[in-house]
Amino acid sequence: MYKPLDVKSGFSNTSNVSLMPKEGENLLDLPQLLDTNYAQVIINYIPERYGLDKRKGLDNIFERAGANPITLLKEYTTGEWIFGYAKKIEVYNENTEAYTTIKDDFKANSGFGGARYGDYFLVINGIDKMQRIYKEMTGTNYYDPTITASNTLTYAGKTVDFTVGQVLTGTTSGATATITADTGDPFPGGTTGVFTLTPILGSFLLGEPLTDALGGAASSVATMNKLTEGDLLTGETSGATGVLLEITGEGTVAQTYVIGIRSGTFQNGEVITDDQTVKGKALTNSTLDFTITAISDAPICNGIKIIGPRAYAFNLLSDRTQIQYSPVDDGTNPPFASWTTGTDADEGGTVNYRNAGTVRSVVQLGAYTVGFSDDGFFAFILNTLDSAGTLKKVEVIQNYTEDFGGATGAIETPIGIFYVNEAGLNHMVEVGATNAPYSRQDVLTSKLLGSKYFESADQTQVDLVYDKKQNCIFTTLAQDSENNNLVIGYSLDQKAFFRIKGWNINRWAKSGQNIYGASSIKSTVYKCFQGYDDDGLSIGTEYQQELKIGNLWTKNKLKGGYIQGFLSHDTKVYVSYNIYTEQGKPIDDKLKFSWVADRREDVHAGFDAARFDRIAFDGGVDLGDMVECFGGNSGRISNMQRLVVNMSCSDKLHHIINWTSVLVENKGPIKRRNMTQL
Repeated sequence: MYKPLDVKSGFSNTSNVSLMPKEGENLLDLPQLLDTNYAQVIINYIPERYGLDKRKGLDNIFERAGANPITLLKEYTTGEWIFGYAKKIEVYNENTEAYTTIKDDFKANSGFGGARYGDYFLVINGIDKMQRIYKEMTGTNYYDPTITASNTLTYAGKTVDFTVGQVLTGTTSGATATITADTGDPFPGGTTGVFTLTPILGSFLLGEPLTDALGGAASSVATMNKLTEGDLLTGETSGATGVLLEITGEGTVAQTYVIGIRSGTFQNGEVITDDQTVKGKALTNSTLDFTITAISDAPICNGIKIIGPRAYAFNLLSDRTQIQYSPVDDGTNPPFASWTTGTDADEGGTVNYRNAGTVRSVVQLGAYTVGFSDDGFFAFILNTLDSAGTLKKVEVIQNYTEDFGGATGAIETPIGIFYVNEAGLNHMVEVGATNAPYSRQDVLTSKLLGSKYFESADQTQVDLVYDKKQNCIFTTLAQDSENNNLVIGYSLDQKAFFRIKGWNINRWAKSGQNIYGASSIKSTVYKCFQGYDDDGLSIGTEYQQELKIGNLWTKNKLKGGYIQGFLSHDTKVYVSYNIYTEQGKPIDDKLKFSWVADRREDVHAGFDAARFDRIAFDGGVDLGDMVECFGGNSGRISNMQRLVVNMSCSDKLHHIINWTSVLVENKGPIKRRNMTQL
């Protein structure tokens, strides 16, 4: 029996739920064709598995007068920041809130660079000689007449034995002291030893003849209570400790000590002792302070990087395309005093790739050193070989590549190198497999932003940082500005891009896992991701996404919307519905609603944390005193072709958006007859 097709007519209802983006901002694809995994605008939100989390703000750590951008920011010791701006290098101590100007007469330059190496810090600016920063203080040999066992004097070349109880005399200095003990064996079997002395007058000199009244004869080989490089020093009054790195004036009364601080603050006029069995001692006559010295043998350069026991200088004044690496640090101080090149395994050398142009960054990828230049990159490894019993080094070039290259600030992360060029943010995990065709493992992570996003940006002062706590890469650069004014975030978990507005960051720095930012418009340093305001200013958030509400050629009716998330008690989120009419004309804010926190129903509960917040989504999220909220509206828009949802907020409070949804009625095809038949 024949039965006709049962074709249902009339309207149908549909809904679309956005579970927040999994791939972040997408400026490349046609928005009306997007899945709900994509977004058109994500500003000051960090995409997470549970939705959009408002990013944290900035705390002002310190500020110098003027509008000079900071071009160098590195932590020297915990709480001590070395920073550079204009023609100055200064230090800020967070504990004392004190500034120290190390040098203020550098030549005019386009910016500083620097790298810490142990207790030393190297500074470069492309014009002046490389500088070495360290801490030193002055002191004198110390004689303590009340503690006879603490005063010692080493001797050698003994020809006549000395007698305990006699007065020892230095024939050059005229210094005198009573001999209370002598460790030396009798002459002629023993010619060396250590005296314990009770000082009477003066200070013995290095190398001077020593005698006593009974004919004892030898020469001093160390001044009394000698301190030795490598000793751990302790201040008897302050309790401060530090490693003695260098001694100037050893063997004389007045000495200078370069000290690597471990804890505390040494005082002027206090006794310092070492950690040896036979104590070395001195009396300080200055405070421990910063000193800067030019390294005459080092190249003038715009970039410096420490990799293992070598320093790598690049963007050299003598050759912009070259990387010059130092000899291997052999443990003597100061490090990197010599930059001579040679063929032995521990000597320095140079590598360059002229076609790639100026070197902007040097980073390490496994065993390979990678140099990113304006028009390409090159990677090399230092191999060694035995040549007639002498180890020689060979610079093995693994890759010469001409392409977009890389800007300043390339960084190593636990999953490879990230760097920026005109194409966008790139992720490199391998450079050495050149024997396999097409094996370069280099991914453009920002492909959804499109190339124009980065082409229009000024990358002169690009800098990147890896935030382990949030597992994000943050990039700062300039867009339509002379100064860095755009921060782009990339979530490694969500593979999602987002933008941070309101931050003018010139340089990133890290202290442990905390992120710091130096301003690009004034001499100010901030601690990043603190609280929910930017140094007292509100943070404005925005999220925008087009929802697919039917076929692209159907007429639709909006019947309402819903939203779910966590709000602070004074947070007000604005939800706007932007539409395209049946004629394809866009209209912003066709409907707009505000969404505020729900009050808990139990008596006196106020706006405390939601009752079920521990199971709302997985743990590890700081909900603070936010309340879990579910909102809805009965907004009506009779006829539309497309629908865009925009959510915004501006305050100093925390909020999270989990999802949003709309209820739409599909009303059939749009009647458009404006095409001319030929």
